[in-house]
Amino acid sequence: MSPADLNGEAQPASPQSPALRLFSAALGALDWLARAAIGLILAALFFIVCSQFLDRYVRPLWGGIPADEYVKVGLIWLTFLGFAVAIRSGSAVRVDIIDNVLSAQARGWIYGCFDIVILGVLGVVVWKGMRLYGIASGQLILGTDMTVAVPVLGMVLGLGLTFLAIIERMFLRFAHRRVT
Repeated sequence: MSPADLNGEAQPASPQSPALRLFSAALGALDWLARAAIGLILAALFFIVCSQFLDRYVRPLWGGIPADEYVKVGLIWLTFLGFAVAIRSGSAVRVDIIDNVLSAQARGWIYGCFDIVILGVLGVVVWKGMRLYGIASGQLILGTDMTVAVPVLGMVLGLGLTFLAIIERMFLRFAHRRVT
């Protein structure tokens, strides 16, 4: 996320604290890892789906292994990692009909309140997700060597990254003294 564009509005540059710069840099590295993971998962899913076509209509390749279960797990990881990347880059789909009517200060307060609510919801879901991870680690996905903990881990990591991205967004708003 660029400090100059938190919600599509140019903002004057202001010096950031070293802690905020370090936090943003660490989150940027995590964002890069998430984008790399998304690319690798997409490539793997493309390979699996194409090989399933060959398995069904040309020649058996999978030998009875339910490849569609691997695709489902990959889609869960893509969903949550992709959501985190979209939130951090500011490209998540949103409805902004009322934005044209409100002042910048009113929008800032609304966005700040929504960020606090989102942090609360994400905190609860990540906390419960970590508990679910412990429970799911003992349950196998039928026909595979994976446990249910694998898709739960994708959810927890993606939502945890989203949590950190929203914290960064709130700190950047506070550092710039404009809450937009």
